[in-house]
Amino acid sequence: MTTWLLIASNGAAVLTGLAALYTILELRRQRTSSYKPDLTFEPLPLYMYWTGRAGDFSLAFSSEPISSEPVASDNGFHSLRLNCYNVGFGSAKSVEAKWELDVLEFAHDLALIDPEGHIRVWKDEGTVMVESTEYSVMEAHMNAGQFIQPVGHVLPIAVSDKPTLIGLPSLYLTLYAAHIRLMASILMGDSELRARLSSYEPPPGLKLTLEYTDLGGGTHSQRFSVEPGFFRLSPIPKEGGWGDAVHGEVRIIPVP
Repeated sequence: MTTWLLIASNGAAVLTGLAALYTILELRRQRTSSYKPDLTFEPLPLYMYWTGRAGDFSLAFSSEPISSEPVASDNGFHSLRLNCYNVGFGSAKSVEAKWELDVLEFAHDLALIDPEGHIRVWKDEGTVMVESTEYSVMEAHMNAGQFIQPVGHVLPIAVSDKPTLIGLPSLYLTLYAAHIRLMASILMGDSELRARLSSYEPPPGLKLTLEYTDLGGGTHSQRFSVEPGFFRLSPIPKEGGWGDAVHGEVRIIPVP
C-alpha cells in the first residue's frame, strides 16, 4: 500500500511539473507574440506629369495631384516614397529595405512594343544605359544606396500612426518614365503603331524585402511585390510645358 501511495505521489509531482513547464512555455510564447512586429503598406496614388523639360523623359512623379507647375519643377520630382506601417504589437528595429529589379526583363518588355528601338536599355558594368532617339544617352547608376536602404525603427501604429517612408530606387523611376514616354508616343501614332498595344503587358515591378529585429532580438523578413499601374494616360502636350500624364496607383502585395 505504501509503495502505491509513493508511486501516485511521484506521478502527481511529475504531472504538476509538466503543467508548470507548459505554463512557462505558453507565457513565453505569448510574450514573444506580444512584441512581434508586422509591417504592411497602403496603396500609393500615382500621378505623373509632362514637364516640357529635358531629362527624365520630361516626366515628374508625385503621390498627390498637382494643379499647376511647381516653382522647383526640376527638383524633388524624380522620387516616389511608399508609406510603411507597423500593425503588430512591438517595434521593428534596425529595419533594412532591399530592392530587386530585373533590368533585362524590363528592357525586353520595352522592346516588345518598340522593335525599332526608339528607347534602348542595357547594362554596362554596374551602370544602366537608357538611350532615346529624342534624348542623349542617360546613365543610371546601380549604386547600392538605391537598392539597400537603412530605414531605422518602425513603431506600432498604436504608438504612432505616422507612416515610415521608403523610397523607390531612382533607376526604376527612370525606366518607368521611359516606358510611359514610349506608350504616349505609340498612342499618338498611326493605327498600325497603336495595334501593338493589343498584346501590351505592364512592365515588371519591383521586389522588396524588409529585414528587421524585434524587441526580443528575434530576426524577421517580409517580402512584397511593388507594382505600379495606371488608369489614365494623357498625350504629350503639343505646345510643350506642364500637363497631366498619368493617373494610377502603386500596389504593394505581400509575397508568402
